[in-house]
Amino acid sequence: MEIKLFDYDKALERFMGEEEILLEVLEPYLESLDKSVEELRQLDPKEQGQRIREVAHSIKGSSLNLDIIPLGELAETLEDLAYEGKTKSIPGVIKDVLESAKATSLEVRTYIK
Repeated sequence: MEIKLFDYDKALERFMGEEEILLEVLEPYLESLDKSVEELRQLDPKEQGQRIREVAHSIKGSSLNLDIIPLGELAETLEDLAYEGKTKSIPGVIKDVLESAKATSLEVRTYIK
């Protein structure tokens, strides 16, 4: 079974079938994701764990609310690592979040007209 990066059908259900509203929300989501990804690239896990946790929390919440589950779950893992101070594991998960964000962004953009 293939895991969807963005479950459009479930997101549409969450928006009670209001496709226009869902589509209006996707562009700001992508803009926010782009900013968060850029910030994550620049943060130092050894010195800025709290900020990494905050950015990851934001990505997690907005992604899961739009049924972008794989990215939301990766962001949750990053948030947990930052909270626990596991600085050695953070760079690898940041890399995974960045890769997932890029793929997710490409997929979501296919729905925006």
